[in-house]
Amino acid sequence: MAKRNTWGAVRKLNSGRFQASYIGPDGFRHNGPDTFRTRTDANTYLAGVRTNIAEGKWVDPKTVTASAEIPEFSAFAKAHINKQTTRGGEHLRKSTKAVYLRQLEGHCKPLFGLPVDKITKQMVDDLYSTIADSGKRTTASKIYKLLSSIFKRAIDYKYLEENPCSIKGANYASSRKKVSTPNADQVLDIVEAMNPRFKFLVLLCAYGGFRFGEATELRRKDVEVVYKDGERRYEFNVERAVTFVSGGFVVDRPKSAKSVRKVIVLDLINPYIEQYLGNMPDKDPEALLFSTSSTREGVDPHLRHDVVAKNWARALKRAGIEDEGITFHSLRHFAGTAYHEAGATIPNLMEWLGDSSIASIQRYLHPSNTAAAVTNKMEFPTRLKLVA
Repeated sequence: MAKRNTWGAVRKLNSGRFQASYIGPDGFRHNGPDTFRTRTDANTYLAGVRTNIAEGKWVDPKTVTASAEIPEFSAFAKAHINKQTTRGGEHLRKSTKAVYLRQLEGHCKPLFGLPVDKITKQMVDDLYSTIADSGKRTTASKIYKLLSSIFKRAIDYKYLEENPCSIKGANYASSRKKVSTPNADQVLDIVEAMNPRFKFLVLLCAYGGFRFGEATELRRKDVEVVYKDGERRYEFNVERAVTFVSGGFVVDRPKSAKSVRKVIVLDLINPYIEQYLGNMPDKDPEALLFSTSSTREGVDPHLRHDVVAKNWARALKRAGIEDEGITFHSLRHFAGTAYHEAGATIPNLMEWLGDSSIASIQRYLHPSNTAAAVTNKMEFPTRLKLVA
């Protein structure tokens, strides 16, 4: 609420900053050229204006040429995506920028062509509602987060006073689609039904928890033999990931700094690893573990997700589980759940899966049919006696 007198007024904006206004010698109310961090700062500004009026130094703000032209939304939004940084202060990866640009081009066209300061809360609300009402609530949330960050920069640049993104809970909306996680028998069924080229890829992702882009950038040099407690084990170094962006493959660092890690896998799959490495025709340390079947010169050897997805769908059908909602990424969920039930703590999981937050890790933990076995391991005071 504004604290107003007959001459000056100060009001608190939704952004938490304060706006000052006053009635000029021309009889019209004028807003201050900027907003203020505190109410005291706003009142100090008003006191200065009053002094200028009293001394005849006041200048009508309308006669002052704007110091910067307000940019058009789409140009400003694209520039924002290029300038945006992570929490660690690094610029976004090419793949992340590409995702944001697709979101912008695919859903924000109604705002294109408008100056940033002409976009109203109602326009943004209508855009969000249109996407959410189509059943894409998760997409709507992602778009809303992107818009909110764009308009926050516009406020920093003094193009806006308030962020038009203010729908409560919009940043966390979700379509609430249940993530289907296969059990161990279903994983085996999928491996057996899969195209022979991709059997080991499925097995490794199920028992290593790799993201698709991490697994398809693994090279022979990333596989190491280690000895843990006297046992011979295999460890995979995840130092890079590949993404298909704008018609081409981009190799970059993994999703986050935490994603750079060493993944040790259970020794029961040692024979499958050795057999696979032994059968690979390319023995070069730089050879990709999983690559395209094409040998044409100039063709990028990286494996495309859509190629695996088609074979995945056929394997699910052969295994009789095509209606279970299991995706390739479900293998990571299976891995996280199995690793946790084997005794891994949350910090263990964060390190093994390469995620930087507890919230991220918890998405990979699902109930399974081992609940009965787990509950039987719970401690129980044997001295307890039932009271009649």
